[in-house]
Amino acid sequence: GVNAISFSSHNSCLYTAGADGMVCQLDSSTGGLLERFRSSKRAVSSIAVSS
Repeated sequence: GVNAISFSSHNSCLYTAGADGMVCQLDSSTGGLLERFRSSKRAVSSIAVSS
């Protein structure tokens, strides 16, 4: 599941951090998945985006 969400006003994207260690970049207009990143082998509990 999703543990954290952050919004980037720079590129109008949402970023989610998950219990599976994945970070997903989503288009905030459509909700479509743009990219997935393996950030950790453990759960990610928080996320921050800086532009």
